[in-house]
Amino acid sequence: MENQLLEMMKKARSNGTVITQRLDGEMELLVYPLQGKQGVIIGVGYGSEHAHRVNMSDVLRRRTQNAARFGAWLPAVFRDGSHFVVMRVDREDADTRAAADLLGNIHIAQELLS
Repeated sequence: MENQLLEMMKKARSNGTVITQRLDGEMELLVYPLQGKQGVIIGVGYGSEHAHRVNMSDVLRRRTQNAARFGAWLPAVFRDGSHFVVMRVDREDADTRAAADLLGNIHIAQELLS
C-alpha cells in the first residue's frame, strides 16, 4: 500500500487528475492534485452512496477532543454528498516524507471516521 500511495500522488500531480482507490469496505482514498503541481490533498472517507456511514458531528467532536492525534484531518462534505476528512501534503513533503508515515496518517483518518 505504501508504494501505491506514493504512485497515486505522483500520478495525480503529473496528470492533474483526481485518483481514487477503495480501502476497507466502502471507505475510499482520494488524491486530489493542487494547482501548479505544488502538492496534493489526501482524503479518506465515503462516497455519496455510503456517506450515511459517518456522522460528521461525531467526527468534529472526536477531532476536537483529540486534536493532537486528529488535528491534521479536516472534515469535508463535497457537493455530491460525499463525506471525507482531508489533509494537505505539500510537494516537498510528498517527495521526502516516508510512505509509511503517510500511510500511518491514513490509518488515523480511518480511525477518526469509525
